[in-house]
Amino acid sequence: MIKNINFFKLSVYISISFLLLFLYKSDYLVIPNILNINRFIISFIFLFLGFIFSCENWRVVLKQDKVVELSVKEGIISNGLSIFTKYIPGKVLTVFSRALYVQKKYNFPIKKLAFESLKTQLISLWVGLIIGIYIFFQVELTLSLNIVVFVFIIFFSLFLFSKYFKHKLVALVNKFLKKDIDYPVLTFKEALKLLPSFFINWVFWCLGFYFLSSSIIAYDVPLSVGFSFALACVVAVLALIAPGGIGVREGVLITILIGIGLEKQDAVSISVISRLWFLVGEVFIFILASILSITDKDKKTERK
Repeated sequence: MIKNINFFKLSVYISISFLLLFLYKSDYLVIPNILNINRFIISFIFLFLGFIFSCENWRVVLKQDKVVELSVKEGIISNGLSIFTKYIPGKVLTVFSRALYVQKKYNFPIKKLAFESLKTQLISLWVGLIIGIYIFFQVELTLSLNIVVFVFIIFFSLFLFSKYFKHKLVALVNKFLKKDIDYPVLTFKEALKLLPSFFINWVFWCLGFYFLSSSIIAYDVPLSVGFSFALACVVAVLALIAPGGIGVREGVLITILIGIGLEKQDAVSISVISRLWFLVGEVFIFILASILSITDKDKKTERK
């Protein structure tokens, strides 16, 4: 009986339920006062392109590691339909959900697919962090905070790229916790092939956030505002307790935007509106994935 359960569909239904629950409890559905409609529209174009490339990231990683070659459509379906799993507390299904789709369709071991999904997530976080570093050259922060941030970046880079570091870390965990762990390490050759897609993904989102901010603020907004979005998103994802980073991303954005020079009320408005803006992007990729999924089923039916 358990074998007949479609765990991918189940994860999708659960994620939507949690999304609706948190939207009901939160006050993020605020309609912005748009001052520049052209910039507002452009912000959504970049937002949607960013989400399409986020699906491409997953497909490229699977192809590079010779696990399975998904079509562009399958990449969008597996990643797009599972987009709301990040709103489930703990974020475990964020890694597993898209892997479940591939496992169901190609009967591939879920452990390997989950490993690849984790790799995709880690690379995305690292790229977002690298792009977000620019902010630290624009905002005056305390020396201690700068040290903490750059130590974390170095640690994260070693974690993702150094086999020697991985060997030592795994041995340390095994020594104290008596558990064998494993996580993906990226080689320089792999990075050259994988990172362009991830960078394009984040650049599109950052540009979209810049145009969103400049469309609702009366005075000129510096381009560095866009980079603040990448840094805030990474911090939000790393905050495992908050579903989808709700509240965390907004708090980080407000702090950075004020540091860049925006007025406090404008920083608050942008941070709150950005939640609705990004949610529209999530709904877009979910609907696109749903449509592609239906057409994919129709083609299979025709073949039969």
